[in-house]
Amino acid sequence: MSDGTSFMAEVYLSHMLFRTKDQLIEKIQETEDNISFIRERILMFSVSTPKDIYLSEAEEGEKVPTNEELVSSIHEIVDDLFTWLEEEMRLMNNLYLFMETLENNPEKDISEYFPFKEGDENETL
Repeated sequence: MSDGTSFMAEVYLSHMLFRTKDQLIEKIQETEDNISFIRERILMFSVSTPKDIYLSEAEEGEKVPTNEELVSSIHEIVDDLFTWLEEEMRLMNNLYLFMETLENNPEKDISEYFPFKEGDENETL
């Protein structure tokens, strides 16, 4: 056995129920797409000037804000993007842990992890 740390963790995927492994895979793909989108937005902000960003999204005739207002607005947007990125990374990690659990326990049906009643309208989110 190699050096390392082994532990058991209990993870709760709030408001997420999956009937099939394919639904889990779809959610993983959606989360990965969100992470790619966020990264692209952050990179866009990192290589643009505040006025470039404003002018690309401003409507014609709109007053140009001061540099301080632009920087403050961009700071808020980027901070929100980083918060969203952290949430998506945490979710992706938990989804991969669930996928690994399914793969390591093929004898156990997915419904045993997320029991739901027949006819539930919100079985996956």
